[in-house]
Parts: sequence; C-alpha cells; structure tokens
Amino acid sequence: MPHNRIPFKITINHLTMAIQLKIVSMNKHQLRVLILNLLEEKYDISHQLATDDKHLKYDLGLDSLDILELCMDIEKETSINFNDAGIEGVGTVNDLIELSFERQ
Repeated sequence: MPHNRIPFKITINHLTMAIQLKIVSMNKHQLRVLILNLLEEKYDISHQLATDDKHLKYDLGLDSLDILELCMDIEKETSINFNDAGIEGVGTVNDLIELSFERQ
C-alpha cells in the first residue's frame, strides 16, 4: 500500500525556505540594530555616535569601499540584495536603513 506522506527531504526544504523568509523580513528597528552592530564590530563606531542622521562618509569617516563592504555584510546577514545604483544614493545611517528595508 503506497504512503501518502511527503518525503522528509521536501519537508526540510520547506522549513528552510520558511526560516529564510522570516530572516529576510526585518522591521526597521531590527535593521537599525544590525547596521549599528556591524558599524561597531567592523569600524569601532559606537551606537551612540552612529545616529540615524549621521553621514556615513562625512560624520563617521567611512569611504566608498567601507560602505560597499558594509552593504555586503548586510546582504550576508539578511539575504537582502543591493544593487550598485541603490548603494550610491546612501548618505546617512537612516538612508542605509531605508534602502535595506526597501530591498527586502
């Protein structure tokens, strides 16, 4: 008599997809925390200094390569996909949060 069960492998794949979807869907507060943590870990910029209105280049001292690497780190952590045109428009911490939120 044939079984009507879904094979275990498919079930695991569906579970993995559900987990990935949950990880991708972050609210702005969660994205802010992620970005602030990355700034602190990679560039030694404290959460107190990296407020939403701070410019990544002029206030926090990041160069274009630093910002690109920061975006790549965000992609690794969230599965968000940036494109070059979007990254060029990032000026402030809040710009990066907004772009990250939009790219989900």
